[in-house]
Parts: sequence; C-alpha cells; structure tokens
Amino acid sequence: MVSTCRLCLEKRVLQNSHLIPAAVSQALRGSGYLSPGPVATTKKVVIAGVRDIKAPLLCRECEQRFSRNGENWVLKRMCRDGHFPLFDRLKLAIPTCQEENQLTFSGPAVGVLTEKLAYFAISMLWRSVAYPWKAHDGGTTKIDIGPLEEECRKYLLGQIEFPQNLWLVVIVCSDQLSQHSAHGLAEMETPFTMYSFLMCGLFFGVMVGPDVPQEERNKCCVTSPLRPIYVEDRSMPGLNAIHRLYQTARLTKKVREGMARFDLANPR
Repeated sequence: MVSTCRLCLEKRVLQNSHLIPAAVSQALRGSGYLSPGPVATTKKVVIAGVRDIKAPLLCRECEQRFSRNGENWVLKRMCRDGHFPLFDRLKLAIPTCQEENQLTFSGPAVGVLTEKLAYFAISMLWRSVAYPWKAHDGGTTKIDIGPLEEECRKYLLGQIEFPQNLWLVVIVCSDQLSQHSAHGLAEMETPFTMYSFLMCGLFFGVMVGPDVPQEERNKCCVTSPLRPIYVEDRSMPGLNAIHRLYQTARLTKKVREGMARFDLANPR
C-alpha cells in the first residue's frame, strides 16, 4: 500500500505496523501464565488467544527508526522465557532510596539507558493516538492528546528535544502477574492526566499537562537529574483490574480457566 507515512509524512510504501510490538505478543504466547495467548479486553468482552492489532501506519524507514532508537533495546530487557534482564540487573545494584513497596535507582548510575526507555514510551504513546486502531470488539482505540501529538511526532523524528508538559515514570515490576502481562495505552484514574501501558514486567506511566504536581514530575526518567527507575510489586493493581473485568465483562472460557488461580471473588 502506497500512502502517506504518519510519522515522516512522506508518500511511501507502508508496512503493516503493530499497535503492540509483535515480540510482546510472542512472549505472552510462550508464558502460559494467564491464558494460552494474548488476551483482548473491552468493556463488553474479554477474549483469549486473539490476533495482533495491525494497520498500515509507517514506512519501512520509520519502522526501523522506532526499532533502532528504542524498541529493540527495551524488548530485549523485558520478561520473556523465564528471564527478565532489566530486573536482574537492578537486583545487583544499590538503590538510592528504599521504601516499603518500592526501590528507586538512578538510571545512569546503574547503566540503564533511560533515553531508550523514553523513546520507546513516546513511540507507544504516539502510535496509539496517531491512528484510530480497530479494536477486537469493532470499536476504535483513538485517544486525543491535542498539540502534544505533533510534539511527540517531531521528537520521534529527532527534530525537537523531549516534549514539554510530558513526564515519564518507568517501573520494573517484581511480581509474576505483571511480568506475564501486557496492555496497551489506557488512561489512569488520577487527579491529573496520565496514561499507562505494560509490557511484560515494564510499566510505563506518561503524565501530560500543566496540572501534573511537581512531586510527580520529579519521578521522570528524562527530565529529573536522578533519571530514576523504580522497582515495585504491582500485582495489586493488576488483580483489581482483573476483578473488575470479571465482574463487568463477558469472559470467554479460556480466560476464566486462566484466572481460576486467583481469588477474584473478593475485591481488593
């Protein structure tokens, strides 16, 4: 298909781009943790073993740009086949701060390329908002972030620095549920605007807009001097989300069988 690439805006042959990287889907198919494959969730139904969401979005050059500048580095360090390279690295490092359920590390101090994490996160944010992806229930996943969409596009092309009014928090998940789960961009219930996505143990929270408190801005792995990376058990948010789905959406048989190991009768 020859059309305009959404990133470089040149008329070129377009690739069949993935909403969620193919490597993530492959990792989930091999985990066997919750289901025999990726699980699609909508407001109406939860389905196991679904196909990847794809669309003609980018030219080959821009696909390679995404891979080279962030995606390859990040996906090699997520949890896959029983190994979690980024988590293993942080286990050997000394945290700058230790709280009850969270460890804080300085990205540069432990050799983590936070610029790769940032590029990958913004590429995920941008691809989610730049195209009305068709969901498994027939609806679309279009999200509107206003002028920030164009800023993100220019950042991904290397034309500007990290977008203003945007902050990124990265959490390496220590729990098994998060390490064997993934979900695309979704808006979180916070006093300010925040979107998140999870990729096999790597949680990304993107905070946008002038209402983000300074305390939250200081957690950004790009603009904060510490460039922090966090380690945290995020099983509780995952279990709560599963419980809500169990109560409100129709689950297919395979999904119910995969969830049977958790006590979903009691909300947390």
